Formats: sequence, structure tokens, C-alpha cells
Amino acid sequence: MQPSQEYQPLPLGYQPPLPHGGPQPVTPLGPPTGGQLPLTRRSGWRIWGIILGLNLGGSFFGVLIGGEGGTAIDIVMGISAFVLNIWWIYTMYSEFNAFHGKLHEPILAVCIPFFNLYAFYNYCEKLNLAASHRGRNDFINPLLTCCLIFIFSIGQALFQEKLNEYWQLVAAQDGQQWPQST
Repeated sequence: MQPSQEYQPLPLGYQPPLPHGGPQPVTPLGPPTGGQLPLTRRSGWRIWGIILGLNLGGSFFGVLIGGEGGTAIDIVMGISAFVLNIWWIYTMYSEFNAFHGKLHEPILAVCIPFFNLYAFYNYCEKLNLAASHRGRNDFINPLLTCCLIFIFSIGQALFQEKLNEYWQLVAAQDGQQWPQST
């Protein structure tokens, strides 16, 4: 051995530097969590009720005013419910992506048939996983919630309520304030 390469003990607690600049915490959800909490809290059941009311109200007024054929009121209320539904799902997915990293592109997850059901299941599953990392096991049942989509879209309202509950859990554990209602 050459004198410059002699063994010298390292100080206690020494850790060699990592070549990429330091450890990056990784969770099964993708990038590290800790994004921005949503600024508003939406009531899933209230939005669900508005959408259901627009659909049923449009049908009722359409039959009342125009008989069995579709009337302008029926069409306008149906389109309004459709647009509100797209906005609602898009904002739920966007909030989740902003906090945990992108799972799916929200607009694609809303608008592409069959992919939207797959994406909804994935979001439910990742919400369940995220809640279990924070100590809440069996937070939401992804399969049951997806099945409830087919019954007047009750699954969407349930997902929104569970998402609100998750944001409340995150805020409480991280010592942040989160709005109680909008």
C-alpha cells in the first residue's frame, strides 16, 4: 500500500454523499406527497343533488311543457347537468393530482368512455392507499364505489365526501387549517 492510501477510520455517524444530491422520499403514490391542499371544500351530496335535480327537472318540465318530445328546457337542463358533472369530476381529480402527483390526465379521465371508469377505480384505490399511509385503513372500497357509479352516480358523491375527509385528515396531521364548508 502506498502511504496516501492507508486506512483511516471514518468519524462516527459519517454517511457518504449520494451521487444524485440526496435521498428523495418515494411513496407508492409516485412523487413525495405534500402538495397544496385544496382551497375550497365541496359538498359531494349537494353537487350530486343539483345534477340529479337538473336531469329530473329537465325531464319533468320537458314532458309538462312539450309532451313526450324533447324541448329546449329539457335539452338545456340536460347539457347543464352534463357540464357540471364534467367540471366536478375534473376538479376532484385535479386536486388529488396536485397533492400526490399525476395519476391520470384529468380531462382524459373524465371524457373517454370506459377509461373514465378505470380512472375512477384507480383514484379510489389511490385514495384508499394514501389514507392507509396516514393511519386510516379501509378508507374507501374502490369496487363498491365504482359499482355505485351506475346507481344515479352515487359513487361520485361518496368519493367527494371521502376526499373531503382525507383532506381534513391531512390538514389535522400536518397542523394546517382547512375550510369546513363552502
